[in-house]
Amino acid sequence: MTDDSEQRVDPTHELVVRTAALEGDDRSLAMAAIDAAAVSADRCRLRLDDETFAAEYPARTARLRDAFECVRTDGSLATYRASATDDALEIVRSLLTVPSWHGHVALETVRLERDGVPFLYYNPDHRRFDLDGDAAPTAIDAVATALEEEPAGIVSTEPRQWTADGASFELVGGSLCYETDGPLGTSSRACFRCSRLAGIDVDADRQRIFLDWTDPPDAPRPIAAIGKFLEGLGPERPTTMHVDTRDGLETAREGLTDLLEAIEE
Repeated sequence: MTDDSEQRVDPTHELVVRTAALEGDDRSLAMAAIDAAAVSADRCRLRLDDETFAAEYPARTARLRDAFECVRTDGSLATYRASATDDALEIVRSLLTVPSWHGHVALETVRLERDGVPFLYYNPDHRRFDLDGDAAPTAIDAVATALEEEPAGIVSTEPRQWTADGASFELVGGSLCYETDGPLGTSSRACFRCSRLAGIDVDADRQRIFLDWTDPPDAPRPIAAIGKFLEGLGPERPTTMHVDTRDGLETAREGLTDLLEAIEE
């Protein structure tokens, strides 16, 4: 089966979850955002390994196959679509929030569309949640309102750029990136998700910004040890920036403050 309407979402906003304040899995917050955004949708799509799901959750997979139309197959993956009704969204919830790895690995993507144009894209495994506010303007406010009391929020993907200590910084959505010097005059780009950003402090007189980061969320001991080892091999998260210009200081302060406020409860 084929389906030629597999379009990408051109994001204007993205969902950021503050992992340190999160109790349990972030998929429930993502589902709350999907429910809120669905007021602007007329169709939803799922892409998943339904045979793998069926082996563990046969009843849930049967409901999916009965209510959704399979419009594309790609090896073991299948794409299903249905009108964005309450019943369809409940089936999405039943698959996304299963208490096992299937909900963030076997379920590859969730998408919402309006008039044939996708405006929401969610990849649970990569924790990527994009929204196109141009295609569905009301969805942005709906999701922001739904997450007001949660450690998560919607932030703009419009880039904010500045230089600090001669290095180029860029804040895009929930990612803070900067250029690092490499061997033989080379450079590389390091990016960090701001889901662990806990606070900022600005010294305007000295044009300095101080960033406070929380530790990674708890994980099984072997996984936590591997994660800590791998993070130690890479560039460090920036904790102090001496911003080169006053305009740059204001750009950095506004962008980081907006992000922190969005993910605070």
